[in-house]
Amino acid sequence: MSSNVVRCHKHDCFQRLNRERRRGEVNERKERRYVRQKGKSLRIRHQKKSRRTGKKTMQNRGS
Repeated sequence: MSSNVVRCHKHDCFQRLNRERRRGEVNERKERRYVRQKGKSLRIRHQKKSRRTGKKTMQNRGS
């Protein structure tokens, strides 16, 4: 585990992530790690997917 993973309560993690994201300072790797660690983080994963691979999945479904 690298040192940039902060072990804390879920709420604090989300607050911190959102604050960093708002400033545009989120580490992609750190964000992915949060998603993997926290059970409640499906929200973040959905956001990332819809933003990144949303178009790809739509095309794959269509063909």
